[in-house]
Amino acid sequence: GREAAEIAVTAFISSYSAASPQLSMAEAGQKAIREANAEIGHAAQEDPHLRGMGTTLSALILAAGDALTVHVGDSRIYRLHRGRLTRLTRDHNLADEGLPHLLTRSLGTRETVVADCERHEVSPGDRFLLCTDGVTTALPDPEISRILTHGNAPGDAARRIVAAALASGSTDNATALVLDATEPNEA
Repeated sequence: GREAAEIAVTAFISSYSAASPQLSMAEAGQKAIREANAEIGHAAQEDPHLRGMGTTLSALILAAGDALTVHVGDSRIYRLHRGRLTRLTRDHNLADEGLPHLLTRSLGTRETVVADCERHEVSPGDRFLLCTDGVTTALPDPEISRILTHGNAPGDAARRIVAAALASGSTDNATALVLDATEPNEA
């Protein structure tokens, strides 16, 4: 999974950054997902040790007062807006059937994949959290919200979330990234 994740991030950023300005944010996000998926598939074909690799990808793109979430898998994106935590993504797994570790969508495991792309308004002061399921399976949303609302720096909040997930017994990759929306001229 680590190799797939590295390929996915590099390919996604490269594709999104090079996208035609005629494409909408969502169209550029879908194109970047398709290219990341293809890159993972190509790497798996080239190296037999990488066959069957796959990864999730959740991206947040901020531009001109808008946020675009681009999401495949069971990592999550949250927004804390005026003290209220909202999950912006939906898990692509079989949790409803009691199988939360079985993904219904991921990168690299099928020839084609479609991401959930959703636009959200952003206000100055909004705080975003991108995290893996190693965080969300160990920490309930109210605990995540409590940590995010303490007004600490984004890096400190991310470290505290990971530490809390590990202290709660997470046995999966626990990764978190926190960022705060600022006024456009402060960015």
